[in-house]
Amino acid sequence: MLIGLRESAPTLMLVLGCSAAAVLWLWRRSRASGLAGDARSAPAQRAERAAWREFEALVAEAFRLQGYQILHSARGAAESGGELTLRRERETFLVQCKHWKEAKVGVDAVVALQRAMTARGASGGFMLTDGRFAREAIVFANGCNVRLIDGAALQGLLDQAKGARGAR
Repeated sequence: MLIGLRESAPTLMLVLGCSAAAVLWLWRRSRASGLAGDARSAPAQRAERAAWREFEALVAEAFRLQGYQILHSARGAAESGGELTLRRERETFLVQCKHWKEAKVGVDAVVALQRAMTARGASGGFMLTDGRFAREAIVFANGCNVRLIDGAALQGLLDQAKGARGAR
C-alpha cells in the first residue's frame, strides 16, 4: 500500500495543480467579463451607477457643446451599452459608451457599432473609451465613418463639459 501511494503521489499532485490552475483561470475570466459583477456589494454597485450617470451626462454635454442635439440617452444603462443618439444638420449619429472603462477595445466592438448605425440609418458614430483601441479597430473605423475617442482625447472632451457646467 505504501508503494502504491508513493507511485501515485506525482500523478495526484499533477491533477490537483491542473485543477487549481483551471479554477483560477475561470475565476479571472469571469471577473474580466463582468460575470462576477453580481458578487459586488450594493454600495459598490450604486457607486458604479452614479459614476456611470455622471460620465454619460458629461458626454452628452460635450456633444451638445459641439452643436449636437441629444435625441436619446440610455440613462443609467451601463450594463446595456450606454448609447446616445445625436442629431446635427439632419444627420443622426450614435455614441457608444459601453467600453468606457476598458483598457483596450477590439474591432468587434466597432463592427457592432457600425451594424447598429446601419440598422438605425445613422450617418456616423462615435466610440468612447478611457483606454485604447486595437490597431484592427482603428483600421476598421477609418473605413466606416466611426470616430474613435480614447484616453487623452476623451479626457479633454469631459474636461470641456465640466468647464461648461461650472460656468453656468
